[in-house]
Amino acid sequence: TIATLLAGKSVGGARQYETYLGVIEGTGSNSAYVEQNAKITKKSDLPAGTMAINLESGAFAKCPRTDIDLAFDAATPSEGKQKFEKMISGGYLGGVGLYAMKAAAVEGLFSATAADQVTAWEELETKDMDDFLWNPYRESIFNTPDFNDEDREVVMCITAAVIRRAAVLVAINVAAPAIKSGAGMSPLHPVCVVMDGSTYYKTNNLKSMTEAYLRQILGSRGIFFDTIQVDEAPVIGAAVAGLTV
Repeated sequence: TIATLLAGKSVGGARQYETYLGVIEGTGSNSAYVEQNAKITKKSDLPAGTMAINLESGAFAKCPRTDIDLAFDAATPSEGKQKFEKMISGGYLGGVGLYAMKAAAVEGLFSATAADQVTAWEELETKDMDDFLWNPYRESIFNTPDFNDEDREVVMCITAAVIRRAAVLVAINVAAPAIKSGAGMSPLHPVCVVMDGSTYYKTNNLKSMTEAYLRQILGSRGIFFDTIQVDEAPVIGAAVAGLTV
């Protein structure tokens, strides 16, 4: 994540951004930002200047979770760990969607045949859920005689809601360090947010919804920002780090 941040700095100098964030939204999730050393009170011997901070935000444990999140978490080998990551990252969104569908089956929202199928499934890949959102009539586990159009409409509503909630939380994952940095109060020198990860760029509407929520959260605070993509950002950032050591 730090390397992703540094990749932004390597390409954004001409724009004169005030500060940089690195955000991973792929199989896993994380964020990093630049902090003033004087504000790092855990260390009293730091020199003047700034430092990139790896937040390990995927491990954030204070985000409110639903019964569905708790049930899904309990079914994972890493129960109780990476709670925030399990609500937003590509490695887990399919599982959250599946457990939401299982809850819907219990509530009687599916036909009997569709409910039997959903109840029997042990896993659902995020890609399968995303493919369905892009085209509910493509060949998939949802496009079988066991599912009628009413069932598919329920699936569409549930999976879209899972992605929409993820977009809110990804925006928070970006906005929190942006606000903490204290930067971006001038449109001439905004915060540069380097977003990396296939989940962010390929998942149905995730990017557009995240940026809309970011405009609400940061815009209401008068914080200016740009989101950018740097190809192979971790590799480029690692090279930058190696050259500057």
